[in-house]
Amino acid sequence: MADDRTSAFERPGCRVLFLLTLREGAEDEFLRAYDAVRWSLTDVPGYLGDQVCRSVDDPLEWLITSQWRGPEDFLAWERTPGHRDLVAPMLAVVERRRSLRYLVRRETARRGKEEEPWNGTP
Repeated sequence: MADDRTSAFERPGCRVLFLLTLREGAEDEFLRAYDAVRWSLTDVPGYLGDQVCRSVDDPLEWLITSQWRGPEDFLAWERTPGHRDLVAPMLAVVERRRSLRYLVRRETARRGKEEEPWNGTP
């Protein structure tokens, strides 16, 4: 049940996860390549946003999440002629990768005060 701080709602969507292990010392090169990819996505139909995250426990372990209107939007972008060329510099510094795709079934968002970062207290 929702309280004053959060609201739960159903919204269709697709979350794509890339679990990555970088080569030692490749963080700066990886982030430069990631920046080129992420800014090119802003005009892709169905693209809603993304995040890149580094593991707290292992600086070589990274996660990229992207949110899409639906899986067909992501797959259509992935099949475009320039996709492989665009992501090649980023993947060049990756030792191991795994891709996962999920349909969003529920989402919870904080109500009100969205502009203030959460500080861990209600």
